[in-house]
Amino acid sequence: MPTPLLTDYPAAHGHYDELLNDAGHIRPHWHEFAEELADTRPEQIRRRMDSVRRQIFENGITYNVYADPQGNERPWELDLLPLIIPADEWQQLEAAVAQRADLFNRILADIYGPQQLLKEGLLPPALIH
Repeated sequence: MPTPLLTDYPAAHGHYDELLNDAGHIRPHWHEFAEELADTRPEQIRRRMDSVRRQIFENGITYNVYADPQGNERPWELDLLPLIIPADEWQQLEAAVAQRADLFNRILADIYGPQQLLKEGLLPPALIH
């Protein structure tokens, strides 16, 4: 492991791990980031995480969980470390997101236009009205 931060990193048994392969080696698309973290001590990461949590709290950044007996508002959760996706996987995600955006644009154009989806019963009126 190139960084002390990964010394106690738990092995993923029986499921996919984005960071490490089955042999316990860092996946290629994580190498550059892992090198950047090589000199980072766990205490530094803890301080940074605490700072982020404090800023979220002080700025009142929350999201709502409706119908929860413990209350609606939850502090926003933010990972300090990014999820790094290799380029080939990102291309698949990009195509899927673009496809869905196109679909939503077409649905909205129909709803605000000819309303063919409503006439054919493909969208429930209660969803729109």
